[in-house]
Amino acid sequence: MGDELVDVGWFRRRDLDQMVRIPRTLFLPVRISRTRIVYNAEQWEKARMRVISKTRLREFWVTPKCGDSEGPLRAWHTHVSHKSVSWHSWSELKAEYGSASLVGNCVVFNIGGNKYRLVTRILYPSQKVFVLRCMTHAEYDEDTWKADCGCYDPPPTKPAKETKTVPIKRKKRGE
Repeated sequence: MGDELVDVGWFRRRDLDQMVRIPRTLFLPVRISRTRIVYNAEQWEKARMRVISKTRLREFWVTPKCGDSEGPLRAWHTHVSHKSVSWHSWSELKAEYGSASLVGNCVVFNIGGNKYRLVTRILYPSQKVFVLRCMTHAEYDEDTWKADCGCYDPPPTKPAKETKTVPIKRKKRGE
């Protein structure tokens, strides 16, 4: 029974003279994420949300009427930018922020005890949070912001490719 293969998954190690099990498949780090299996779990877990852009938040809390929004907006930005936060779907975000709302393809966060609203667009595959608009609750209730941010606009379509028509040459019967 020397060094030959005994079973598909077993072999004899020469130096220890004992049977050792070899895995038949390559083991990948796997994580089951609610409804799907993620095969590259290490890279998946390393991903974190990137907030683009903090400037819009800063411009909002600098305005005189919204000076008290700086603390809650900084806290939201710090939390979302942290390396432990990584949303892969709406359900994961909703589990963390129960007061968040989905309006079209935008996510609206209640900030500062429902005093302010933060309108964002989140791209889950690329882990990016785009800050579209920050406003008071009264401005939010006017519903003029929906036309500006494009929450209900369909995604842009790709231009159709131009196809060349090539005439078909057919042989005549007698040739």
